[in-house]
Amino acid sequence: MVDDIIRTDSMKVDRPTRTFIQSQIYYIKLIYKKHPILFLFFIFFTALSSLISPMTLYLNKETVDILTSFATTNESSQMTWLMILLCCTYILGFLSSYFKEFNEYTFQKIMYSVSYVMKLLLFSKLLQLSIERFEDSSFHDKLKLAQLSLNSGVRVVQTLINLIGVVFSIFGIIGVLLTFHWSLPMTLLLSTLPGITIMFIVKLKGYKAENKASQFEREMYFTEGLFSQKSALKEIKIYNTQQYLMGKWKKLFNTVTELRLKVARWDLRYKSLSLIVLQGAQFGVSLYLVSLVVGAQLSIGSYVALLSSSVMIQGLFGQIGMHMSSLFETAVYNNALLSLIQDAHDDRNDGTYQIRRIESIEMKNVYFSYPNSDVSVLKDISLKIKRGDKISIVGRNGSGKTTLAYCLLGLYRLNAGKLTVNGLDISLLNMESYYNRIAVVFQDFIRYKYSIRENIAFGNLEYLENDKEIYKILDRIELKNKVMDYPGKLETILSKEFMNGTELSGGEWQRIALGRALIKNADVVILDEPTAALDPISELKIFELFHKLYSDKTTISISHRIGPTRLSDLIIVMDDGRIVEQGTFDELMNMRGYYYNMYEAQGKWYKANAVDYPVII
Repeated sequence: MVDDIIRTDSMKVDRPTRTFIQSQIYYIKLIYKKHPILFLFFIFFTALSSLISPMTLYLNKETVDILTSFATTNESSQMTWLMILLCCTYILGFLSSYFKEFNEYTFQKIMYSVSYVMKLLLFSKLLQLSIERFEDSSFHDKLKLAQLSLNSGVRVVQTLINLIGVVFSIFGIIGVLLTFHWSLPMTLLLSTLPGITIMFIVKLKGYKAENKASQFEREMYFTEGLFSQKSALKEIKIYNTQQYLMGKWKKLFNTVTELRLKVARWDLRYKSLSLIVLQGAQFGVSLYLVSLVVGAQLSIGSYVALLSSSVMIQGLFGQIGMHMSSLFETAVYNNALLSLIQDAHDDRNDGTYQIRRIESIEMKNVYFSYPNSDVSVLKDISLKIKRGDKISIVGRNGSGKTTLAYCLLGLYRLNAGKLTVNGLDISLLNMESYYNRIAVVFQDFIRYKYSIRENIAFGNLEYLENDKEIYKILDRIELKNKVMDYPGKLETILSKEFMNGTELSGGEWQRIALGRALIKNADVVILDEPTAALDPISELKIFELFHKLYSDKTTISISHRIGPTRLSDLIIVMDDGRIVEQGTFDELMNMRGYYYNMYEAQGKWYKANAVDYPVII
C-alpha cells in the first residue's frame, strides 16, 4: 500500500514540498484519494453549517418583527407564521449542531486513515536511511518536527475549511439584528444540564474502551519509536525484522483505531440525543419568551438586536484568529514531515551478489568521519578477519572501537579505503544477504517490551512459532527454568508496564540478547560492549557464556576492559581511531605498550573488586 501511494502521480514524493500552500494541496489530494465521499460530505456539511447561522439570525429577526406587530395589532393570523418560524429555527439549530458533531466524527475517520498512511511512509523512509544519518543533529531536528506533525496535517485541512465557513457566516450575519430576553443566559445554562448529564453517561460508557485502547496504544507507541531510534534501527536491519514489526504495528494501529472509533460512535449517538434534549429545552425557552412578549412583559428594540449581532460577530472573529494561529503554528511541522518523506532517498547502495557464507572480511586503509565533521574517527584501518577467528578489539572510550564495528557491518559508509567480504567489495553485495550471515549484540541492544518468544525469535523470525527451538535457546543461555516458572511461559511480556509482565535483571537481558543472536545461526557474531554497565563478576559470566555459545563461529568482541581478551586468538588495540597494536596476549604483553599498560591498570581494579579472573590474576 505504501509503495502504491509513493508511485501515485497526484502525490509524488520525489520533490520537496516547502510552502504552506503546497503542503495543503498534498494533504487535500491524499485525503480525497483515501476518502473522496467522506471528504466531500465534510465540505458540504461545513458549507451548510456556515449558512445556517445567518438563516437562523434572519428567522429570529422575523420572529421579533412579528411579535412586535402582534403586540400592537393582536392579529391571530400572525400566530401561525410565528409558530412556523419557531419550528424552523429549532430545526436549523438542531441541524447546525448535528452537522458539527457529524463533521467531527467524519474528521476522526479521515485523520486515522491519513495518519496511518503518513506513518507508514515515514517508517519506510527511515528504514531506508543509513545509520550515520542519525548522527546528524539537523536530521534529528527535522525528525522531531515531523513526528509532531503526523496528525496535524489533516487537522490543518479541517481548520482551513472551517475558517472559510466562518468567513461566509460573518458575511451572512453582518447586517442582521437579533434580540434576546435578559434572562437568556440563566435559562440557557439550565437547558444545558440534560446535555451534561448525557455526556457524563457517554464518558462512563466509553471508559473501559478508552482504558483498553490505552494499553494497546502504549505498545503501539513503543513500536513506532523503534523506527526512529538509532539503537533500534541497527538491530532491525541486522536481524531483518522490518516486515514483522510493520505487521505488528499495523495490527496495533487497527485495534486502537477501532476502539477509538467505537467510543466516537457512542459519542455521536448520545450527543445526538443530547442535542435533541438541548434544542427542545431551547425551543421551550423560545415559547416562554413568546409568552412574555404576548403578555407585554418583554421590550423589543434595536439595542438587543445590535447586541446579539455584535456578540456573534465578535465570536466569529475570535474563531478566525484562533484558526489562523493554528494554521501558522502547524505549518512548520507539516513542511518538516513532507520534506523528510519527499527528500529522503534510499541511502542503501545494494549490489546483487548474494552472500551464502562469510569466509573473510577485510579492511584496507579505511577512513571514516561523521556527517558535517572533518574529524576522522577511523584513520588508515587495515585488518583481515578469517572464518573461525576469535578477535577482541580493545581501547579506551572514544578510541573508535564501535565505529569500526559499524563500518565492518556496512552500517556506516566509508570516506576512504576499501571493505571487502570474501574478496568482493561490499558495494557489490546484497546487504540483506550479508546481514543474514551476521549476528550482533549491541551495547544498546533493544529491550523489546514484547513477549519472551518475540525477544528471542527476532534473531530469526522463522522460529517465531517454534517453541522447541526457542526453549532450546533458552536452555543454552541458562534461562529456561526461569521462563518455565512464569505463568505465561513464552508469552510473558518483559515489562511491568503490561498486565502479568515481568522485569529482567541487566545480566538476564544480556542473555536474552545473546539468545537472539544465537538463534540466527550466523557465520559472524559481534559482541559490542554489552557488558559495559555490568559488574566484573557478571561481565565474566557473560563473556564466558559468549565464547561457549559461539565456539564454532567467527567472533568479534569489543570492550574497553582487558579481562576477557585472553579468550581471543587475536587482540586489536585501538587509540584515537587507529590500530596501534595487534597480536596474541603473550605478544602484546611482551611489547609492553598500550595493551600492557591497560592490563596492569585494570588488573589492580579486578583484584580490588575480588574477581576470580584467572586470565588476569
